Amino acid sequence: MNDEEGGFAMGEGRRSAGRRSEIEVSTLPEVAALATELTLIFKSLDISQQQYAIRTNYDKSYVSRFLGGRRVATQEFIDRLLHEIGSHRQTSVTEETRARSSQLRNSALRVSA
Repeated sequence: MNDEEGGFAMGEGRRSAGRRSEIEVSTLPEVAALATELTLIFKSLDISQQQYAIRTNYDKSYVSRFLGGRRVATQEFIDRLLHEIGSHRQTSVTEETRARSSQLRNSALRVSA
């Protein structure tokens, strides 16, 4: 996975020239915080990850990696999730929620780069 996708290849405790890190992303508190925030937001849709993946034309594993903290979510994914929540609630997501999601993503990117 490249920078544009917001994540990186995970190692299993061994070094490889093509890998950025040898630790699994979900062990990083900043990445876990982002995943927790996105999962809380996602749960308000009241649908499964598979249903969401079908609705948004994402692969189920793509959704699962972001919500599970195995990858840092892309900004596109976060924006789409917030849009879906706004549509579901028939109201806009607050600027505070958008800012918090962005701040958490930036923190996660800093520690996982």
